Amino acid sequence: MLRDRTPKVVIFALKWCKVTDAWLDHVYNNWIWIYKSNEERLKATRSLLGLDSKEGFKFEDTILWDNFTEDETKRWKAIVTWVSWFSKNHAYIQNTYDISKKCGKNITEIKLKIISEHLKDFCPTNKDNQKERERKNIYVNKLCDFLINSFENLI
Repeated sequence: MLRDRTPKVVIFALKWCKVTDAWLDHVYNNWIWIYKSNEERLKATRSLLGLDSKEGFKFEDTILWDNFTEDETKRWKAIVTWVSWFSKNHAYIQNTYDISKKCGKNITEIKLKIISEHLKDFCPTNKDNQKERERKNIYVNKLCDFLINSFENLI
């Protein structure tokens, strides 16, 4: 139930960070399997997903921070940042993709548009040395490809 009802954009962020299974394990181990009855587990799942509240789903609330080492806390804080980034940006980027597709643009043109309009914070700058520029170019292209695949339901 948790995997199927988690907001899609959160699943995309978790996949980008390659932690989907780790997050699911964490949530089940710390919030759901602590209850014996299926009714209590279902209630806990609904609560975590925000299905019983006006506030909705809050990813940060699914993390039991007390159980983490310092390194794990840093890692999960970075994941929270990515979940937040995907939550804020995914729909806008998908809109750019959809409009570009309808206008008949090819994939290269679409990628350039997405990168220039939505991913410029990840792009190399004039201050970067050659190695850093190459690293950032690879990264921004991977992120753009990942996003496009999410729009085409390939992930």
